[in-house]
Amino acid sequence: FASRSYRPPLTGNPCLQLWSQSQTLGSHPWHLLSGRAAPFSDRPFYFFNPVAKTVLSLSMTLLSKILLFFPALVLTLIAASLLYLVYAPGVVSGLAVLFSMYGFPLLVYRLHQWCYPLSEGISYLQGKAYSPWWGSHQIQAIYIAIPALEAVLRLIPGAFSCWLRLWGAKIGRQVYWTPGLEIADRGLLEIGDRVVIGHRVGIYPHVIKPRKQDLMLYVKTVKIGSDVFV
Repeated sequence: FASRSYRPPLTGNPCLQLWSQSQTLGSHPWHLLSGRAAPFSDRPFYFFNPVAKTVLSLSMTLLSKILLFFPALVLTLIAASLLYLVYAPGVVSGLAVLFSMYGFPLLVYRLHQWCYPLSEGISYLQGKAYSPWWGSHQIQAIYIAIPALEAVLRLIPGAFSCWLRLWGAKIGRQVYWTPGLEIADRGLLEIGDRVVIGHRVGIYPHVIKPRKQDLMLYVKTVKIGSDVFV
């Protein structure tokens, strides 16, 4: 799997078939709106190569290593607020639960964007420079690991669109989201009016590829026009 020329057999495996289709699409893999999980072309080289993963971890900056623990911190805050709600039911404890689930990660993300704005284009992950994408991705990882946190918002008309706007996305009017959806980078979305996002759709505004003993990251905003069904 470490070789880019290796193509695994596709028989009976829809994920690998999707991977093959993403390779065929060619020029704009970040526009691929796939089902369930990111295609193999979107997964970093170190996903398959433990040695490359170790090298990458050694080249991380201090801030990168700190943000690795951010999802665990959010889980700890959620657990603590739930215990607080059990032992002291009330408005304050209920708000504490909502803040730990939604408010705290959002505030940290906005602060991170102010200090380290995420820009489109090509960058490299193996180096001494801090990657703003890496930090923003770790802040959002809790919603990828526990999709139920955002699935609840999609059951309330208009709530999920407002939620994405808080992250910096540009969302039009009358956009319908199905519960089975995965978004990797919430701030890199531009969606028009009267759009329907179908079940098990994934939107990934980034792609990672091995390039000469390094990992090339390409970030691009996903743009979907009006009157579109995905």
